Amino acid sequence: MLSIPPPREWLRRFNCSAAELLEAAGRTDYAQEVFGALCAACLRHPDTEWVAALSAAWRARAREQDRGAAPGIAALLAGLPAEARDAQLQAEISALRSRGSIEVCMQLLSCSDHAWPSATTALAFDALLAQIRESSGANAVLMRSQLESWGRHVEVTSAGPAVHRVLEKIGPESPWRSAVERLLETHRISN
Repeated sequence: MLSIPPPREWLRRFNCSAAELLEAAGRTDYAQEVFGALCAACLRHPDTEWVAALSAAWRARAREQDRGAAPGIAALLAGLPAEARDAQLQAEISALRSRGSIEVCMQLLSCSDHAWPSATTALAFDALLAQIRESSGANAVLMRSQLESWGRHVEVTSAGPAVHRVLEKIGPESPWRSAVERLLETHRISN
């Protein structure tokens, strides 16, 4: 029943914000079911306020090692109009990075299935650099396939300088270098 009407209906009915409703629902015995139903409602009827509130709840779950957080947030973002989606994706990247959830941030970027504007492209490469700095290099090979998907998303004119900046900062001996260089070569990104 909760998943059928537009989620705004519940805000009118209970006279509260999406965040307040989620907080109240989280204190019930049916928190998981309500969360799932409201996510389904938001997928059916995209709404910027609900996407922001539900994404914040997904981010909280990411701290608990919920592997569904990035795909869950990406699915919610996908239904928004381009400008709102890009603004919310940028907000998610920033929020995840500030929480130290760089791995979830990188998963979210891989799950997003739309072209990134210049600002999102810059944030994505900043997140990549943060992951490289936090990593021992063990994931560098796995990251290559993840970075290859970025070619479909990045705004090419801003990606060139960003890639070169990452290469400069990681140095020639980094185990990540070949993955980043491959992105540059595969998608003919130049500065």
